[in-house]
Amino acid sequence: MRGLVVVMALWALIFSCVAPRLWREPRGFGAAASVAADPAYPKPRYPKIPKITDVEPLLENARIIASRPMPYSGDQFPGWEIKGGEKVLFVVPSHVDPLVVDAFVQAMRRMNCRVDTLITDSPIKKIFDAADIMEMGLKGGAWFASDSGGLGSAEWLQTAAPERGYDKLIGVNYLQSNELLKGYGLDWTTREMLADESVPYPMDLVQALDYKGWEKLRQAQKVHLTDPEGTDYSFTWFPEYWEVIEGKHPKIQVAGWGSHIYGPGRSEIPLISSHLMGYPLGIILDRTDGQGVIAGTSDHIGPYPHLKITLRKNQMEKIEGGGRFGDLWREFLRVTKDVHYPHYPAPGSKYLIEAAIGTHPKVARPHNVMETIAGRVSWAYERNRSGIIHMGLGQLLSTAWAIRRGVQASHWHVHLYFPTYAVTMADGKEAKVIDKGHLTALDDPEIRQLASKYGNPDDLLTESWVPAMPGINTAGDYWKDYAPDPAAWAKKEHRQAYSYIIDYRPYP
Repeated sequence: MRGLVVVMALWALIFSCVAPRLWREPRGFGAAASVAADPAYPKPRYPKIPKITDVEPLLENARIIASRPMPYSGDQFPGWEIKGGEKVLFVVPSHVDPLVVDAFVQAMRRMNCRVDTLITDSPIKKIFDAADIMEMGLKGGAWFASDSGGLGSAEWLQTAAPERGYDKLIGVNYLQSNELLKGYGLDWTTREMLADESVPYPMDLVQALDYKGWEKLRQAQKVHLTDPEGTDYSFTWFPEYWEVIEGKHPKIQVAGWGSHIYGPGRSEIPLISSHLMGYPLGIILDRTDGQGVIAGTSDHIGPYPHLKITLRKNQMEKIEGGGRFGDLWREFLRVTKDVHYPHYPAPGSKYLIEAAIGTHPKVARPHNVMETIAGRVSWAYERNRSGIIHMGLGQLLSTAWAIRRGVQASHWHVHLYFPTYAVTMADGKEAKVIDKGHLTALDDPEIRQLASKYGNPDDLLTESWVPAMPGINTAGDYWKDYAPDPAAWAKKEHRQAYSYIIDYRPYP
């Protein structure tokens, strides 16, 4: 009997030590990983993908994009502002689906435009991953500086297009300095993306969602950002951030990349459409106080093994995990530690510079991102979906400066799929801009009233796509089934969800 009592006492002692830890850990983490999905998170959801074999189903959406006006900033929800009769140079890397090219050319020619098409040889010859692009960045920013296929345009286009009388240059959209070339990017690399329901979505509704979210961000003083993959980060919105954005700060004057979105009156608008600034883009103050952990499994280029970044005063102190991508990121920090990018207070590319919030409920990750080059180059499109945050770390404002000097340059990302972005307002009240991956502006009565002009608000304001993540919103063990190899999970997930279309590959 005494032995039984001793055993029971030992078990009680063990449980008393372990139980508090198990209680504190989020579901789906560590030894306590849940087999069941957490009902607090939205269930997986996938759009219906059409089978498209000719250009006709694409023409109307191509016309919408070509003719719609540029939003207040363009970028994530661009329009090309074609009125009819313009002379257009359409520059397209060779990895873009030919049917997409044909659709845009036909749509613009039906608007009486003269369209010359330049198909450039894409450097992308295989389905790459995030580590491949990081490796290119280590070689001196090749991804950004390439003539095609990356985010940059050939330098000669910036002078050749205006000199040859073109009214618009479309298809390249990153480092351009000429007003003619600014913002007319090609975000739709596959026919399915061009046919997607996100394209004809009411433009004023997306803009209203931007402004509704901005109302909370503009009043925020404190931010606490969490995510079930491990992110737990806090920072203060200091008044000086708004001074910089307005161009009124006595010391920090933004030039470089940010000059086109900052200036007088800019703090009263969301800066970049469908890309809410949940952190003041690229701005580092002397008293910046952001600290905590950012963790995740995806960049703009695609998935990588679970990665954890520890930060203090908004600077990376340690990167753990991440597989090959993590190894290369650590190397990137090492080789840039003595580079003093001109828009940042100290040498290195170690800063958190971005926490951008998507606002478009009908954006979906391309169904064939793991199967084709055309799909894979558009993995980043998912970041525009409402409630997804992409955390940017490195540097941005000095990118053009670095590339022209052959210096490594870029910022890299961690995507948060189910974040909660909670703010404390000036009056002490708390609010959530995002709650477990759901943009709260979608539930606002004014937004619902506006949506009712176009149809059923429940349909228009429901996210078309929610990824499956084991131990979070679908059954499984996050650490065993997902975190070590998210790419394998994503490929299997997409092949199951889109089994009716996934093997249809009419282009590389």
